[in-house]
Amino acid sequence: MVEALVAIPVVFFLGALLLLERRCLGQIAFVQPIVLCGLVGFATGNEETGIWIGVSLQLLSVGQGHYADWALAGFAGAAALWISAEVFSLPCAPGTPGSVALVGTAVASGIMARMVELRFARTDGVVVRSRPPGVESLVATSIATLAIWGSSFLGAPGTMQETITRLAVPSIGMAVALGSLAGYRFVGYAAAGLASVVAIMVLS
Repeated sequence: MVEALVAIPVVFFLGALLLLERRCLGQIAFVQPIVLCGLVGFATGNEETGIWIGVSLQLLSVGQGHYADWALAGFAGAAALWISAEVFSLPCAPGTPGSVALVGTAVASGIMARMVELRFARTDGVVVRSRPPGVESLVATSIATLAIWGSSFLGAPGTMQETITRLAVPSIGMAVALGSLAGYRFVGYAAAGLASVVAIMVLS
């Protein structure tokens, strides 16, 4: 309980620090999903999970930066991985329901944050934030952590299902990245990828 209470201000202030201004080249590079998730993975002893989540989010962000706030998505994914591993000891190995839920909720949080930004944008294109970034990071991390906790009740997947899902999620990101280079729309690839993952998890 104490660790959870400590995690709240840490996520709030660290998220505000990283997401408030992103004009410095070093800061822009640091808030990339693969960097944040990779560092948290190594720090918590979950290197494979951190890299898997980071690569999946990074591939989705390639060429699709205008669809979501990928810095927020990466921070939420990294923070939720830290909290689930260090505070609540929740299962979040690559290919498990917990890791898939984490990636999905992180992407959804990034998309929602970008929609809010565009909703309150000025006509001259300058974006006005409707709430502090610390609040955004705390809400996104909380949702992702709750998704991991909820998915823990689904039980452990079979070996074949876990292997297929472990390959499928980054493959969706690769398809999105290649699709953006080929001029195809992000929504179509995302919908097809989501349908594929759901079908695999149901049929396995």
